[in-house]
Amino acid sequence: MAIETRLESNVAIPHGLTLRDELAARGMSQRQLAAVMERPASAVNAIALGKKAITPRTALDLERALDIPAHIWLRLEADYRLALERGHPPIDFKDFSVVADSAVSPLTTGM
Repeated sequence: MAIETRLESNVAIPHGLTLRDELAARGMSQRQLAAVMERPASAVNAIALGKKAITPRTALDLERALDIPAHIWLRLEADYRLALERGHPPIDFKDFSVVADSAVSPLTTGM
């Protein structure tokens, strides 16, 4: 008999928070990412703020730019949208600071 454990947050965590953390860990600005992705800086900023969805095309561009698989970005997007649909409030970005001096990226190390 298998026991299934399900862990679910009671808040919606925007994908942009992960993107901001990842950029900070790399010492990379949103403008630099936008240039690599060949996107307007305003579009990258909207993603970083959780205001713009990550589409499959955007996920592939992020994969190319950051070497983080596209399916991870799509999963972050899907989890965020599902949490919102379940009525969970989105976190407030003001409550979280990006750690700019982090030497290791959790997304690229498999942690």
